[in-house]
Amino acid sequence: MESGRPATLAVLGGTGFVGRHLVTASLAAGIATVATRYREASVLPETGLLALDTVDVRDRRAVRAFLRRWEPRWVVVLAAQSSVAAAEADKQLAFDVNVRGAWNVFVAARSQRRLEKIVWVGSGEAYGIMPEEVAALDENQPLEPVTAYGASKAAADWLATQQARVHGTPIVRARLFPCTGPGQSARFVCSDFARQIAMAERRGRPVEIVGGNLHVVRDYTDVRDVAVALLALLQSGRVGEAYNVCSGVGCTILEVAHTLLGVAGLKGTVRSDARKQRTVDIPRLIGSPKKITAATGWQPRRTFEQTLRDLFEDWRRRVQLS
Repeated sequence: MESGRPATLAVLGGTGFVGRHLVTASLAAGIATVATRYREASVLPETGLLALDTVDVRDRRAVRAFLRRWEPRWVVVLAAQSSVAAAEADKQLAFDVNVRGAWNVFVAARSQRRLEKIVWVGSGEAYGIMPEEVAALDENQPLEPVTAYGASKAAADWLATQQARVHGTPIVRARLFPCTGPGQSARFVCSDFARQIAMAERRGRPVEIVGGNLHVVRDYTDVRDVAVALLALLQSGRVGEAYNVCSGVGCTILEVAHTLLGVAGLKGTVRSDARKQRTVDIPRLIGSPKKITAATGWQPRRTFEQTLRDLFEDWRRRVQLS
């Protein structure tokens, strides 16, 4: 290898929810890994990282300097505004991070002579409203977003396509459907429900789970399986192509709540609060994983019940330590 450097993976957004699990998986696989964080206060528990650099992807010069310093063989772009609700609250920030940030990475990558592949992580939200006659969305479904978050991810998805076609930038697009698991922020519904149950259990109070729209359907994958999928796409994903990362199985948010109560071994009630409902929502979002499975052999290993069990146990520990 030139200059004696190891083949390095750079994880942009390495201290985020998916990023932390990806770093864990890459180090476990023996891959020399560097990562970025948005704030100095963000940390990673893993030892073995070559570096954890502070980089704001909105800063073109900072992105370029980071890639020049490490000359990675592979890059995974996870740095993003990843909350649908937060994107609705601050649309400008969502587009600055998700679109301008992606642009900065793609442009800086053009001068990277050692770079073999970029996996840019998008979202199933970019598809928008699922047609009623479609059982599961495949990658040929047009991107017709209805949320600000989905629109920002669709714009970056189109940009990634253009960069690969026109400039030959080696980009693979991973369209990630909702994921959950240990370590997730309570800003997201599965984690919020697990937190509510763990808090009630600790205080010895009756369990009442409060959520938004309980009848929307989502396709959840364990975040640890997602990390494996991203590594598989680095290995076998075809440049210029998009791949759904999903389970292919949908469940309602109400079913999430009841499953969490079951794994906790508790009884409780579940109710909807209008204040938690989104202004714009997608009634049903289920993806087809057939393409990624055919290309890489990847498929989710963990059942959704096991994922929620691990999530609840994680929140039980967090609550006990608080």
